[in-house]
Amino acid sequence: MQIEKDVPLPETKTSDRKSAGEKHRFNELAVGDSVFLEGESTQGKTCMSARQAARRSGKVFVTRNVDGGARIWRTL
Repeated sequence: MQIEKDVPLPETKTSDRKSAGEKHRFNELAVGDSVFLEGESTQGKTCMSARQAARRSGKVFVTRNVDGGARIWRTL
């Protein structure tokens, strides 16, 4: 093993990750907008991501099971 000096530490890759709100575009929803999630329930991953995005952003999202899937509304 050789000891080396002045080798720069690489940046972490966490800066490449998107938050739940960015990944699912919840930040783009205006009050009154909604999205339909075919085949998913309110207990699914996307609805859980909406709840996380709401906590982080201060926005309010409401999720409901509907025929054929789930729907997420932005209410505030």
